[in-house]
Formats: sequence, C-alpha cells, structure tokens
Amino acid sequence: MDFGSGTGELGHLLGQDIEYHFVENDEEQLHILKQDLPYAVRHDTSAVPKNSFSFVFALDSLEHNENFPELIDLLVGSFKPGGQLLICGPTENFLYRIGRAIAGFTGEQHVTNIYAIEKVLAEKLDKVAIKTVFFGLPLFRLSVWRGKQSA
Repeated sequence: MDFGSGTGELGHLLGQDIEYHFVENDEEQLHILKQDLPYAVRHDTSAVPKNSFSFVFALDSLEHNENFPELIDLLVGSFKPGGQLLICGPTENFLYRIGRAIAGFTGEQHVTNIYAIEKVLAEKLDKVAIKTVFFGLPLFRLSVWRGKQSA
C-alpha cells in the first residue's frame, strides 16, 4: 500500500502485475492517479484494511500531517504478519532549508521532520535499515521498519 501516493509514481514502477493499493486525499492528484492507473485500489484513512499488506510505503508524506503518530498506528495495523514499512522524508536541517529556498519551495506544508517520525516509529517497530541521502549532505532519510520481534 502506498500512503500519500500523490499521482501514483510507485504504482507506475510496480506495473499492472501487482495489485496497487493507495491512500491519497488530494483530489487533483487523485484524478491524475486514477486516470493513469485505473486498476488502482483506493483506501480512505478511515477504512484502511487491517492485516492486509506485506509492505507499506509512506514516501515523503508523513511530514505533512500533525497527526502522524496516529497515522503510523493506522499503517502498522494494516500489516500482515511480518509486514514492513518503508518511509522517506526530509531532514529539515540547515542544508535542506537552504536547498529549499534556492528551489523556491517554502516548506510550509511540512509540519514535522523525519527524525520526529523515526522517534515515534522506534517506539512501535524494529528498525531494519536507515540510509541518509546524500552521503555528506543529509537532506533526506529512508528507513525500513517491521513489527517488534519477541525477545
């Protein structure tokens, strides 16, 4: 499942052989996604199926939501046993803010950063891997998480 799918870039990468499920609330982006990926299955945040997905993606989406801890609970609840979550988001550090200013992006849609999101994830899930992009210029972080394993 692709949470905050935008126009469905991930769905394009996966192709039609994989059933593509997504959550997107922006009507303009939703229109583009459904036009390009008519087979895609939309879910609303109030009705994401439980125990349904082996892999959930939240790529550059959670930082736009003040209620990201509740959204993380929703995403974790959608995991099949052994399910995993791949997230990506901006560091919002000094270098990132300079790049954003040069690009003419205000960043007003970002209400948090990847570090705050990872802190909440660490309370609920086990970290599988974290990568910072780009090496030496920490602008974004990608990480994979899975349900906590019993000791």
